[in-house]
Amino acid sequence: MSEQQLQYTADELGSIVLFTTQKDQVALYADDFQRLNCAPENVFLGNVEKATQWVKDNAIPMAMFVDIDQEHYPLESLASLIEVTGPTCKIVALGSQVNLDLYRNMLAQGIFDYLLKPITLDRLAATLSSMKKGVLEEQLIGRTIAVTGVKGGLGTSTIAFGIAQMLANQSRISTALVDYDRTNGCLGLLAGINQDGGLDGVLKSDNLDVRYLHRSMTQVSDKLSLLNQVPNYQVAEERLAEDHVLTLGATLCQMFNQVVWDLPASQPQGALDVLNCAQSRIIVVDYTVTAARNTLRLLENIGDETDGQRIVIVANLRQETSQSISREEFEKFIGRRIDLQLPTADKVLEQQLLKGPLKVSELGEFSSALAHLVDLACGRPSVKKEKRNLLALFSTVFERKAS
Repeated sequence: MSEQQLQYTADELGSIVLFTTQKDQVALYADDFQRLNCAPENVFLGNVEKATQWVKDNAIPMAMFVDIDQEHYPLESLASLIEVTGPTCKIVALGSQVNLDLYRNMLAQGIFDYLLKPITLDRLAATLSSMKKGVLEEQLIGRTIAVTGVKGGLGTSTIAFGIAQMLANQSRISTALVDYDRTNGCLGLLAGINQDGGLDGVLKSDNLDVRYLHRSMTQVSDKLSLLNQVPNYQVAEERLAEDHVLTLGATLCQMFNQVVWDLPASQPQGALDVLNCAQSRIIVVDYTVTAARNTLRLLENIGDETDGQRIVIVANLRQETSQSISREEFEKFIGRRIDLQLPTADKVLEQQLLKGPLKVSELGEFSSALAHLVDLACGRPSVKKEKRNLLALFSTVFERKAS
């Protein structure tokens, strides 16, 4: 096909196409596309050969993502695709194989980039941004997960600690945990640590470097480090230097693979900056009118997910009195669905903390639900499905609109 015969689509967002070889991944990629304000109907099931045939039958897109996991000869298959797409369509290969030689050969062949599966929402967004600019951009090594409640008493610190502990102890990922509640932080208690942390000194320091930050953190386990301080009610009156919290976050991302922030519901100075920059924002709620109003206000402040920053809304019903409106009413008010509802684990938590540090892996159903939350926050596929009662299931079926 000559370059003069190539027909390109004009709409950038509508001309991004993805082909995956895994049937169960089609809906997940379509959901990511919708969050990024791309066309979810442009996600298809198929290999590179199917993608090549699609290009022959349709206008050539601006960008294509193709899965090469089922290709016996990926370079030959990609060469056939490049031949029909022309020079202006940027192609990104998706795969599970860590192979430097294959990566170099693909770049030499004209492939724009190679992404290792599973693909997180923020990685997909960053790649799309690079494709539009025409050059690969440098990215921070670490990812930031910000956890906050829309009001106090929702168990936000327990959830943040559980996420960090699972990442460090079960996934074996180098993880930092920041207790940003400087007036009433409790992560030291959950970790069974009595010594004073160095967060106060870090926030007052003019220069942040890796060695000083390492000395200011407490080692919880071989893969988990905690940055906190002794609660101090006077710090609420202190003003931090502009962008100091963001500098701290960026430095932590250079040191750790995952950085989990426990942000108080009061949103002190710097907390919203972390929420605005985090790759994953976890908002903890309960089914009350106050929580619904605060959730809507917070969502308006932190923006949407079009830049690849996932928002996960988690309902943590800690006691029977924490529900005054139904889940459906709550979702209708905030304009989006609850992503996950955690089972009650108050009594088990209290009994465990009386004996020592919190061990999330021993919390039964709560632990399983939290593992699913970790997958959501990290953009990993998960087989965990939330249990809904039979009445809710029938309601969902009957409320579906005919397409």
